[in-house]
Amino acid sequence: MLSVAMLLSLAISFFPGGVLAQDAEDLQNYLDRTEELLLWARDLVGETENMRARRVLKEAGDLHERSLRLTAEGRPLLARGVARRARSAVWLAVKSAREALNFEERVRIRAERFRDLHGQLLDRARDSQNERAVELLGKAESQAQRAREHYLQGDPRLAFEQLNNAEQLLRSARRLLDEGGSPDRLDQDLERTRMLMEQTREMLGDNPEPSCGQLLAEAFQALERARENLAQGQPVRARQMADMARKLARQAAEQSGLEPGIESVRRQIERFDNRSALLEERIREAESRPATKAYQRALEHRQRTSESLDQGESAAALRQIRAAHQMLDQAEKLIR
Repeated sequence: MLSVAMLLSLAISFFPGGVLAQDAEDLQNYLDRTEELLLWARDLVGETENMRARRVLKEAGDLHERSLRLTAEGRPLLARGVARRARSAVWLAVKSAREALNFEERVRIRAERFRDLHGQLLDRARDSQNERAVELLGKAESQAQRAREHYLQGDPRLAFEQLNNAEQLLRSARRLLDEGGSPDRLDQDLERTRMLMEQTREMLGDNPEPSCGQLLAEAFQALERARENLAQGQPVRARQMADMARKLARQAAEQSGLEPGIESVRRQIERFDNRSALLEERIREAESRPATKAYQRALEHRQRTSESLDQGESAAALRQIRAAHQMLDQAEKLIR
């Protein structure tokens, strides 16, 4: 998500009259930043059920895609005009979404999003042993806790401000992880995203609700864009699109009413415990340090699964137990 300072800079930089340079590089920069705004606006609009905001944002996305096609066809003047219309539609969608959300609802949704992203980033930071990122995530968690206290005390406006501070720390941690992440690790993350989406498709069945099917289709499109970005040497953009793909897939599951519950998590825990008991002796006999390390990481994810269940967070528990199974898979491969 873009910072407030960057958004203000973008808004000032692209007022009519400020984008009249004719060279192709300026046009491409304008298109690239429009896409960044679309990503940011999609997050905000996704927080509300306001159909007008969603419709206008979809129109903005369609206009942006049209401006890209016109650029590729060598029609820069038409492309620039359509791109301006896309930018105007983005701001209109954002305005509508903001008006639709009161502070209490925004705090609730923002807190859920924080927990989700914080868990993902903490796993990445621990896996990569990035101590600075772990430190930032710890500070973010403290800010989120203060936000919760303010919310319980009846001050949602201050809680919202605290969550903004917490999300800024999350963004700083994500930048550190993105800059230090290897292409192989990002490719693995994209594969895990694909698996999550395939599981969601299986949950929805052959005839899902139209709105759920559309969300899942958009998720697969975002994943494809992520792979294209990675192939083009744009890892940060690839990570953004992968995050968007996961979010859209989760929204599809939530809207369908098929979000995995506690019983589903417990079945996977039972399967993990059976697998790990059989694997433990084999790993010990193999005396493989990499396999032992992977096995220990699996147990750590298993512990976090229980902690999430104790807190009533079944979605977070599901992510942790899936990660535990993945680490078991890795440990088993290392001793074959």
